[in-house]
Amino acid sequence: MRSSKALVGGLAGLALALSAIVALPSPATAFSGEEFDPGFIISDERFFDYASMSEADIQRFLDEQVPVCDATDPSLPCLRHLVTSTSDREPASNGCAGYQSEGWESAAHIIYKVAQSCRINPQVILTTLQKEQSLVTSTRPSAWQYQAATGWGCPDTAECDSRYFGFFNQVYRSAWQFREYTATPYYWRYKIGVNTVQYHPNAACGSSTVVIRNQATANLYIYTPYQPNAAALANLWGSGDSCSAYGNRNFWRIFYSWFGNPAATGVGPIDALYNSRSAELGAPLSDYIPIASEYGSGTGRAYEHGSIYWTAQTGAAAVVEPFRSLYFSFDGALGPLGWPNSQSVPIPGKPGGAGQSFQRGSIYTSTETGTHTVFDEIRGAYFANSGAVGWLGWPVEEAASLHRTAPPAATATTQRFEHGTILAIPARGTFAVPTAIMEAYLSAGGPDSPLGWPTTIAFDYPYHGGGTGQIFEGASIFSSSSGTFAVAGPIRAAYFAASGGAGWLGWPAGPESCTPEACWQEFQNAWIVSDSAGARIAHPDIEALHATTGGDTGPDGRRTSELIPIPDNGGGFGQVYANASIYASDAGAYSVSGEIRGVYWSHGGSSGWLGWPTSTADCAPAGCEQRFQNGVIFAPAGGVAFATSSTIASVYEANGGMSGSLGHATSGVVAIPQNGGGTGQSFTVGSIYASPSGGFAVSGPIRDAYWARSGSAGPLGWPTSAQSCDAAGVCSQQFQAGTITWSASSGAVVH
Repeated sequence: MRSSKALVGGLAGLALALSAIVALPSPATAFSGEEFDPGFIISDERFFDYASMSEADIQRFLDEQVPVCDATDPSLPCLRHLVTSTSDREPASNGCAGYQSEGWESAAHIIYKVAQSCRINPQVILTTLQKEQSLVTSTRPSAWQYQAATGWGCPDTAECDSRYFGFFNQVYRSAWQFREYTATPYYWRYKIGVNTVQYHPNAACGSSTVVIRNQATANLYIYTPYQPNAAALANLWGSGDSCSAYGNRNFWRIFYSWFGNPAATGVGPIDALYNSRSAELGAPLSDYIPIASEYGSGTGRAYEHGSIYWTAQTGAAAVVEPFRSLYFSFDGALGPLGWPNSQSVPIPGKPGGAGQSFQRGSIYTSTETGTHTVFDEIRGAYFANSGAVGWLGWPVEEAASLHRTAPPAATATTQRFEHGTILAIPARGTFAVPTAIMEAYLSAGGPDSPLGWPTTIAFDYPYHGGGTGQIFEGASIFSSSSGTFAVAGPIRAAYFAASGGAGWLGWPAGPESCTPEACWQEFQNAWIVSDSAGARIAHPDIEALHATTGGDTGPDGRRTSELIPIPDNGGGFGQVYANASIYASDAGAYSVSGEIRGVYWSHGGSSGWLGWPTSTADCAPAGCEQRFQNGVIFAPAGGVAFATSSTIASVYEANGGMSGSLGHATSGVVAIPQNGGGTGQSFTVGSIYASPSGGFAVSGPIRDAYWARSGSAGPLGWPTSAQSCDAAGVCSQQFQAGTITWSASSGAVVH
């Protein structure tokens, strides 16, 4: 039915991409013609393993064979790019299920559908395409390569039948024919048993007896009725002699190079692995059992303490306790995990635990959390977070479902780990959620709450003691030492505008609270308030003080600035209003207004030497005064407001304050470094000095004499006592280096 023409094309090894705990080697490519067995070219298991490749696997394989395509004719692309028309095929008595055309289909799609319909290994189809026309690796295919893609309808003794030309026809008819050979083995020339097979179409080249041991090998001889001679096998990748035929040799070598030994059944690899682990596995309990699953065909054998499984794709792997019990609970190789594709291995840095990879998932066991599966739906995100050695830790339970009943309804697959949960949400993605955030999410109602589904991974930030945030459809959840809280709506927008947890607001420190008029939420360093005017950053103490004084209609008036964080003098916040400013610090919240605010600002406000206010303004007929961390501001009635230090203020107030004997300040506080250093301030009828010797007023003629000698910078130094006068009107005051005495008769005398 087809030509035996030798076709030598470029071959490339197939790298098996397996999501495994440990890397598996690619199929062996070091082989020689001495391994070729004319009676067992390919095993039935491999020939009929129609689940060996998915459509994506086939497309990936085609892409790998031709990384760069040189085709210039759009009607003759490389096979990896081919999209061609198909036609319906009715189910056949040989076992093919027919073919339902989808119009124009890709080569990978056609190969996959035909393999499923006729239950032929897609690897056999790929090998046949290469064997007949080198089509898989061709970088510039010809029309003929596509017309006779699998050589079907091309007998050795006549021209090809044009009725069967075309890629789809060739692929479907060749697979159909292989299934036909299998369904009616008695009808064909070559059968299981003793056969005479020629070396070449020329009978003069001779023949030999071949004992065909299985149907798949018989199928290959019926399709290509020649065996390679010694010369063809001796030069496996080239030409033999004039009596060499290459069809079945090329099929064997191409398949071997791409997919591993076509004759392998798994017995040898199973025995080799058992011999290395017999003490652990114990005695055999079963024969070698062929297993055909939706994930490919293979072989298994049971032992006292474990089982060994083999497939051509995954090799041999042992499944021992406690992995085996859980694996069996999921129906073993017939179940959703598929075949094991690694041995069990300890997890580095996680004593007391191990993991084993399977085609569609992994099993993990630890002394802390037991033994659990992690299926592909979850495994990708788990691996992306470094698996068991990552922050999620070991799985602690099997996967479950989380339902959203509100439109649009959806069901997510979830699995809980030591420190988080992974959610796989259809059409949305897979997200790992830390435990604290997950608990807050579920407490709020999960996907049926305004939070909806997560939309990002969790992010860690080192700021303000460190924390974690994750964004959901309707809000974000943040977790830190201050607690775990959702932030939503206008409050979230304002929080993000202030750089979120990385900004000066810090982490949320409480849940959102609302009244009919407004909502608010506490953060480490401030609050965010949302009302009809929008969301703004606020301080609760400032807001409360403003409200108690009448709000916008009170003496402070409307807010004219945003909340201002101020780090100086211990830190705090300030907010400016039309007629006042309100400051909040550890000392409390206080309003500063009028002349006092003007003087306060002139001295740097809360960032200046006065520091934060520590009291409200105290007003009397003589004027108002307000205390700060390091001083006092006085605003005399009818006079000029001034600031002074706490020590000088105490002396000033002891002398009657704004209505006392010293009058009003005529200078600011002046630092004087001489004689040990201190400060001084002048008033209309006196001065006050503060030094390590204490605070004292110096006034009248004594001050005149003191100033005449350069005051505290002069030889007398700082005052060390208050001025005192006796009944005769003699007054005196002591200083560091002397005393000044004054009387009406003698004037001021220094001694």
